[in-house]
Amino acid sequence: MNMNLSISNQERIDLKRLLDTNDCENNTEHIRKMKHSLKIQKDVMDLVTLKKSRGKVSETDQEQFELEAREITPFLYNNYADIFKKIMRDEIDFQILAKLLYVLQAIEEEKVDQHEGSVLVGRVLKEMYLDSAVKHGENLDKKYQEEQPAKTPEKLISWKEYKDKTVNTV
Repeated sequence: MNMNLSISNQERIDLKRLLDTNDCENNTEHIRKMKHSLKIQKDVMDLVTLKKSRGKVSETDQEQFELEAREITPFLYNNYADIFKKIMRDEIDFQILAKLLYVLQAIEEEKVDQHEGSVLVGRVLKEMYLDSAVKHGENLDKKYQEEQPAKTPEKLISWKEYKDKTVNTV
């Protein structure tokens, strides 16, 4: 994963101002002590591998497959059930999950603290929602621009011709 973990000086100043004006609890040490990122990564990979190897079972006997998945990935199921369920239902974007786990791992490895990590997660969310919405809008603009009917060339007429047409129609 090659993700920029640095925040700009302006972002650092803004973050400090935000932290100074609000009573934010700092859980950085707790996050570092827990070290969940590698456990999550391992269980995610194990669950994906299970789904690939036993794909037919997951379709025919979902309950049995989920029990088997719970046994193989108990940490993920017990601590991050939402991630577990999204993987089971094929509703997760693994690139985004990888970016978020990368930030979590950076906090654990003391490359950034919790608050800097939240700025980095904000970047991922911006990329996910705002940048993709802008791209969607641009694609819609292109689509509808292509669908506009071709303009017919203007026909120049004299004042006399115009007057004759309007007088006859009134």
